[in-house]
Amino acid sequence: MKKKFLYFFQIFLTILILIPNQSLADSATISSDSSTQQDIDGDGEFLTVNDNSTLNTGATKPANITGDNVDVTVESGSTITSNKVSVFADNTSDLTITNSGTISATGTNSIDVKGTTDATIVNNSGGTISSARNTIRTSPTGSNNTTGLTITNSGTIEATGSGSAIFSSGANSTATITNKAGGQMINSDSSNATIRAGTSSTIVNSGKIINNNSVDDDAIKLYGNDVTITLKDGGIIVGKIDGQSRTGSTLKFNHGIGQAYFYETEGDFTLQDLDGNQVVEGSA
Repeated sequence: MKKKFLYFFQIFLTILILIPNQSLADSATISSDSSTQQDIDGDGEFLTVNDNSTLNTGATKPANITGDNVDVTVESGSTITSNKVSVFADNTSDLTITNSGTISATGTNSIDVKGTTDATIVNNSGGTISSARNTIRTSPTGSNNTTGLTITNSGTIEATGSGSAIFSSGANSTATITNKAGGQMINSDSSNATIRAGTSSTIVNSGKIINNNSVDDDAIKLYGNDVTITLKDGGIIVGKIDGQSRTGSTLKFNHGIGQAYFYETEGDFTLQDLDGNQVVEGSA
């Protein structure tokens, strides 16, 4: 009997050695309403909210992500919500957040990717990400900036109060932001920019980027240099594109041959029409 036990124990140790990066716990599927904080702290783990369920701690961080290569999925009809920072990732890499339901915060940020590397946020058609402050926030942690962030929106990303729909708090934070046809990025009630973009970021718009507070306020504001903005046919910008005190940034237009357009800008941009139309400074 002792030999059998030792043999089994050796097999178990061999399995653990062969798969050292696989966590045996902490992944979670929320299929009914829950008020328990989910700490996803192992590499390769996941958090899924489905079956029209709500994850709501009331205070903060219902989804607290500290592991790498983590997937957070909110399915249609389901919700992650709290007073502030509903999905929080600190100093992680390869995080993927996929929302087809609702991620919201009544206080500050819905999503804060702090000092993360190569995170991906996908908001599908019908999905809503909203908060009363800065809805998706990128911020540094120590000397680590948020870099390689990709945001793809086909639903609604909205700041309902005194903030931005996408807010870079670090000038050196980089992001690639794609607002697809049908996608909306909205600042409902604030003079802050709807999108505040860090250095070397890329913005491609085929949907709507709107500052509802005033057309004199910013739809897009550059917080760093060398930003590239591509404005496609069918896309709508309500508010200014503000590049004051920034250098090396480019506005590209892709509205079709012979199409007229007008955008209000501040600051210096290199202007390019991808359809070969002549660009007249002042017409952008």
